Amino acid sequence: MNFKTPLARLVRYLFQSREKWKARALENQQELRKIQVKTRDLEVSRKQWKKRAQQAEKELSLVKQGEQHPAKPIGASQEEGRAQKSIAVTHCDAPKWHSYPVAVIYLGICQVVRAFTGFRGGARSL
Repeated sequence: MNFKTPLARLVRYLFQSREKWKARALENQQELRKIQVKTRDLEVSRKQWKKRAQQAEKELSLVKQGEQHPAKPIGASQEEGRAQKSIAVTHCDAPKWHSYPVAVIYLGICQVVRAFTGFRGGARSL
C-alpha cells in the first residue's frame, strides 16, 4: 500500500469521518425514537377516536329507531335543551322571544354615539 498522503493526515481524516458517522447515527436513532413514540401515541389516539365514533354511530342508530339510549336519563334531553339555549344566548344567537332591558339598550346606544362623536358628551344629546 503506497499512499501519497502522509499516514498522520489519513488517520486524522478517517478519525474525523468516523466521528461524523457516529454523530449522524446518533441523530438518526434519536429521530427514529421520536417517530416511534409519535406513531405509538397516534395509534392509541386513533383507537380512542374510532371507539368514540362507533359509540356515536350506535347511539345515532338507536335514536333513528326511536329508542331512548339507556345511559341517558329521561330528563337529560330537557337539560341538554336548556344548556343549548344558554349557549345560544352567550354567543349572541338570542332566541326570537328574547329581549334586552331598556337600560342595556340605552348603554349600547351611548357607546355607539361616543364612538362616532369622539367626545363624552355625545350620549347626552340623545
